[in-house]
Amino acid sequence: MHKRTQSLIRSLAEGLSGYLTLQARCGLSTAYSEYLLYDPIVRIATHLQWGVRCEYKLPKTMPGVGDNRRLDLMFLHKVAPLAVAMEVKWARKPKMKVQLANDIVKLREVQAPINRWIDARLILVAGPHQINGQGVPSLRPSLNGIRAKPIEVRALGIGRTAWGTSVFAVKIQ
Repeated sequence: MHKRTQSLIRSLAEGLSGYLTLQARCGLSTAYSEYLLYDPIVRIATHLQWGVRCEYKLPKTMPGVGDNRRLDLMFLHKVAPLAVAMEVKWARKPKMKVQLANDIVKLREVQAPINRWIDARLILVAGPHQINGQGVPSLRPSLNGIRAKPIEVRALGIGRTAWGTSVFAVKIQ
């Protein structure tokens, strides 16, 4: 994975964890959803020289049937020919089952924009994370039979629960 992509992932995980913690301290945690995350994601990515396309159209799998399916976010680096595809999910509880099957399919189907290559296909899951006795945050969403460990986890908080972000890489088979 390219160092610019790694920097994007790390910055999104750190920034969103801080953002969620701030919003919770302002009493907004009851209004949390994945859509609350789009604004800080775009701001962080833009600062790191990534352009962001929201609701990125996927190729039609069946001609003439309905609208194109869409990927949550496509990041296009402004200097390097890199692209990063991302689906965003909100988890209400640290150990809840998050349905990721459709997201994984979309990430596998997405094609690189012209003159770019997809450096990473990611699922970003944000929400409350469990903190273990060593202070390590974790979020264990159900990956629908696909075993994957997060490539980045960040959380801020006091006690056993913290607001955090876990990022999973999806491999193409």
